[in-house]
Parts: sequence; C-alpha cells; structure tokens
Amino acid sequence: MQAGFAQCVLQNLNKTLHPNSQNQMHLSGYEIMAKAIVPHFHNDNGVPQISVGVKEFMCVGANAPYDHPHVYLDMGEDKEKVCPYCSTLFVFDAELGADQTVPEGCLVVAENA
Repeated sequence: MQAGFAQCVLQNLNKTLHPNSQNQMHLSGYEIMAKAIVPHFHNDNGVPQISVGVKEFMCVGANAPYDHPHVYLDMGEDKEKVCPYCSTLFVFDAELGADQTVPEGCLVVAENA
C-alpha cells in the first residue's frame, strides 16, 4: 500500500517540477528526499535577473558563507518575483527545468547548501 502511494507522490512531484515530459526527473523517492524538493538558488555573480523553471523556490543570496537569510519565494500567478534581501529579480521561464537557470549555474548544489 505505501509503495503505491509513494509512487503516486513521486509521479505528481515530477509533473509539478517538470511539466514538460522531456524534462521529468527519473529519481527514486529517496533521491528526491535527498535533494531539495524546493530548489535553492544563489546569485554569486550579482546579476540583476535570473530565469528559473519553477515558481516556488528559496533564494540564498550568495553561496555560504556570504549568504543572506534563506527566504522562500512563491510567484503565485505572477511570472516574476524580487528577493527582498538581495533584490535579485527571478523570472519564470516554462522552458527551463526545476534545476536550470539563466544564467547557468545558479542552483545551489548539496556541497554548497
């Protein structure tokens, strides 16, 4: 019973994080839990705008130890959101996957978290 429920949750999570089937993750439940379900983005390069493929995420400013308080941002129906700490403008781009950004490399990876 639990295995079926877990599989259903994973399928729905994949559809939510990657609505375009070509970008869907193929991860087990443990791998998804090991990764951040809510992506964390940094702006080490200080660019004014970062395009992301999700509408709910965390902004950390720069990577540690220069990060600001990690703030949860939700675009809701909007297509952009400004971080109240670092003023980075995040713009939703439906063509990007949950782990993709423009410019590239703004996703916080586990080693930097």
